[in-house]
Amino acid sequence: MTGIKRASCILCPPYSNIQYLVSLQVSEKKSKKNKIKLDKYLFFSIIITILSITIISRLTREGIMVTRKSSKKYKTNEICNRFDISRATLFRWEREGLLSGVERDWRGWRVYNEGNVKAIEKIMRNKSAG
Repeated sequence: MTGIKRASCILCPPYSNIQYLVSLQVSEKKSKKNKIKLDKYLFFSIIITILSITIISRLTREGIMVTRKSSKKYKTNEICNRFDISRATLFRWEREGLLSGVERDWRGWRVYNEGNVKAIEKIMRNKSAG
């Protein structure tokens, strides 16, 4: 008699971001030696899963895989201290449109990113050039 067993297993460690859930179908064929016979689709799905995990782990280890950009965020006082400008000047530049794209945090306070810092550097260069 041939029976089908269904089992699911996780092939990635629990600390991994990507977990593959593989539904395995193993058909048992009773023979003299009572061996488990894998069908070709199950065999190829296991091989493809193992190769995918290997490739992904290599790419992440080598730093090739694209990950989310983590840009530094700056508070208003950090920007003012860094460029030696007043809060009023910083807010005026934003109001006049010289500085755009300033984000706000959950409290409504201004939060500056790297793009804003580069824009402030450009404003400061233009101001010093006259």
